[in-house]
Amino acid sequence: MKTSRKPDQHDKAKGRELARLRKAAGISQERLARQLGISTKQFGKYERGQSRMPAGRYELALQILQMARGKAGGFAEDQAPFAGSPREKETLLKELRNLQDYVKRCIDAAERL
Repeated sequence: MKTSRKPDQHDKAKGRELARLRKAAGISQERLARQLGISTKQFGKYERGQSRMPAGRYELALQILQMARGKAGGFAEDQAPFAGSPREKETLLKELRNLQDYVKRCIDAAERL
């Protein structure tokens, strides 16, 4: 089954929701785009519903915003995201790698549909 590559109403709704959550977390488009590894221009297109956002990138954006909300607005631009002990840091990195593998498996499964 071939689907349209053009954004639809669902994509536009996801973009509006992402913009709402980003603003509530007090994060700029530029900052979130940088954390996602994309340009600010591309991120703006996602929020406006002008481009389709890959599922994995959308999930990552939601995770970043959720963490930022939990930290009362997120980290300052010059602040490190983690200042725990080396052991705690290694545990966190291991959990993040597991999450990354899970997201990749979900994306692979979705692509096979």
